[in-house]
Amino acid sequence: MTPTLCILGGCNGAGKTTLARELLPRLGLKRFLNADEIARGLSPLDPSLSAFKAGRLLLEEARSLIESKASFAIESTLSGKTYLALIREARARGYRFLLHYIVIDSGTQAVARVALRVKLGGHHVPEQDVQRRFDRSRQHFITDYLPPADEWVLWDNSVPPHRRIADSDTHTLEQLQAMMTTSNVQEAPHIEMSEMVRIGLEASRVATEKMLDYYRRMDIRVTPQMTLLEEEPAGAPH
Repeated sequence: MTPTLCILGGCNGAGKTTLARELLPRLGLKRFLNADEIARGLSPLDPSLSAFKAGRLLLEEARSLIESKASFAIESTLSGKTYLALIREARARGYRFLLHYIVIDSGTQAVARVALRVKLGGHHVPEQDVQRRFDRSRQHFITDYLPPADEWVLWDNSVPPHRRIADSDTHTLEQLQAMMTTSNVQEAPHIEMSEMVRIGLEASRVATEKMLDYYRRMDIRVTPQMTLLEEEPAGAPH
């Protein structure tokens, strides 16, 4: 059986972890490497203190999995070229490389989503880092991570649940690169969806329902864009 390396990419706040929780079990992927979670385990009070070590440990574990030809998934902003050598190693060992990339409207939305995550006890990311990674992530996706992918899906999660924009069955690599470069990202035509897309849509639907239910139970009001709904000041006119 061909082993699989799956990467879920996107800027901070894109919804990678939320999708991963529902998507990966449906793809039969039980091993999920997340540098943020590793850093939280190393330094629970301030994960940023262990970010570098967490990244190194993730790569060590990934190479160990490749050596044993075990299927696994990684989550990353893809704001650098860290995983390109890993992808080459995996493909040289006979792996299939799947890439799910998630876009949202803007760096401003990414900052607002991170703020909501912090309110819920999640890890903080400085605003300047979120904004910087937003642009770098898209560029590295287009130029570096898309070409080696055997299958890929581009999702828009600006207003959850995720919406399929394009995939390797509906667009060529060159078409998507042209679309992303000109910011003219058009939704894929309504043709028969691949199994991977159908699985992704169902996973996103379930993940969104669970997240909204969690917000309701926590009495947290959010916008359709999954950002914190600002409360009106007392006595403000309606």
